[in-house]
Amino acid sequence: QVGARRGLFAGGAGDLDMNEADPFATALCDAFPDAVLLVDSAGHIVRANDAAATLFGYSLDELRALHIEALVPDAVRAQHAGLRRAYEAAPVRRPMGLQMELSARRRDGSEVLVEIALSPVKAAGRSFVLAAIRGIGEYPRVKQALQRARHAEAIAQVGRLAVDDGDSAAVLREAAQAA
Repeated sequence: QVGARRGLFAGGAGDLDMNEADPFATALCDAFPDAVLLVDSAGHIVRANDAAATLFGYSLDELRALHIEALVPDAVRAQHAGLRRAYEAAPVRRPMGLQMELSARRRDGSEVLVEIALSPVKAAGRSFVLAAIRGIGEYPRVKQALQRARHAEAIAQVGRLAVDDGDSAAVLREAAQAA
């Protein structure tokens, strides 16, 4: 169990005092190169590291005041709440969203592509989820893959237009826009 004695958590008799965490554990968490969030069973962020503050554009105190859904894009926020509850019912260490592209919402409302790994944590008689989050939107291979996907979609759109409309002028206009 991570943090069962002092580790990332401190306090006694079931208390969880994030302000008195072991300095060594705090230093380890802050040294981690990826964003790290510790989320309680109600979905509140109770701990975050410096990388999380940088990735999401919030201060550490602001992150600790947020509900995890604040970092989920608007389009999938309602769905995420249900998925989070399902994970709590059967928590296992695993990557998240293997069959989909994941993005997270920053403070300014912009979105960043991410990879997320989840780990259940039990401490002070409570359940938490530790999320390790890596922003991947700036990786050259990701940018290239997105560019290829957009190009393929544009070509497919021109092809659909050519088949559906048969209007060569419209196809040429669409092709010019896609280029």
